[in-house]
Amino acid sequence: MTAIFGIVLLACVADDLDTKFVQVHPKFDDPATFERSEGQTRAVVLIHGLAPHPFSTEKAKAALLHEWQKPDATLVRTLGADSDVFSFAYGQSVPVTEIAATDGFTDAIKQLRSAGYSEIALIGHSAGGLIARQFVEDNPNSAVNKVILICSPNDGASLAAQERLVRKAQEAFVKSLSKAARAEFMKGRTDKKIGPHVQFVCVVGDCGGVGDFVVSDSSQWSEDLQAQGIPAVHLNTTHPTAVRSARVAEVLAQLVREKQPRWENDKIASMRKTILGKKPPE
Repeated sequence: MTAIFGIVLLACVADDLDTKFVQVHPKFDDPATFERSEGQTRAVVLIHGLAPHPFSTEKAKAALLHEWQKPDATLVRTLGADSDVFSFAYGQSVPVTEIAATDGFTDAIKQLRSAGYSEIALIGHSAGGLIARQFVEDNPNSAVNKVILICSPNDGASLAAQERLVRKAQEAFVKSLSKAARAEFMKGRTDKKIGPHVQFVCVVGDCGGVGDFVVSDSSQWSEDLQAQGIPAVHLNTTHPTAVRSARVAEVLAQLVREKQPRWENDKIASMRKTILGKKPPE
């Protein structure tokens, strides 16, 4: 059931994948629906990444919001000052590359557009950023017009290749985040680009020049994104604290509010030296 100021909460199983899409700010009394705040034109969707579940197959398959996606979280409250905020959760029993195409996610974006939001921003942490990126690449005519990746392993992460990190039900998801899996996936997507109407930013978490202790700097701001002029924001933060810090929350809220144009080659080159200590790719 859809109305200008009301849309039904989505909690479904698409292709055996459990997904959940809920409004977390403002939070309404009726959990069965969410509503566009009167006069509000911007919706922000928070997408989580990996949450290892080494002891519970049920939790690995369930769509569970992370603490930073919930109504009382610092990031939600900060973004909620000038946006309606939603959170997307999904079971982690399939490769990350399959999640962006699920009915639960694609239908949610369509319903936000139907509700009257003219600005739809996706903020993805870690693997959640890969979902957001893939969605706009595969759906160039979607209503999404801003994407912010936070500590996302565009080129994969070494940790994902380790054995016995999670239960068997979650192995496909974790392995899809490895460097080898990401390289194989991207090999067949050289024609996929970020549409010119989508403002796109990589937030690079870095501690002492070694990445965020989970994902390297070069994977967070990969060369294929640099080649498209995608800007980067360099922050002193670790992987888990990036979505829990009040300081980072203020930066993200500013990125959502302000325009994020593509960078020219000289600005890309300058930031490469700052973050990576490298010259631009030829």
